[in-house]
Amino acid sequence: MERIRRSPPYLDNGSISLNSDCTGTLNANVYQDGEPQRTAVIALVFDNNVNHGRSLFESLTLPNGTNVPVVITIDSTRLFPRED
Repeated sequence: MERIRRSPPYLDNGSISLNSDCTGTLNANVYQDGEPQRTAVIALVFDNNVNHGRSLFESLTLPNGTNVPVVITIDSTRLFPRED
């Protein structure tokens, strides 16, 4: 029996925009084995000299145009903080 190897999903052709007030938006296109899997729009906000961030998925869309209801939040802290 032949083993099927699949690569993990990866981000490709995404874009990020950051504003002077430490907010931003990430538009992420996720592919697996060269095939589109989903597109996500994620709101970003950074604080504490960009050592801490919070994110919220605003939308998740499948390749066929289906909008998936999503409630995903991210709370992140830099492992090696920047000093002022």
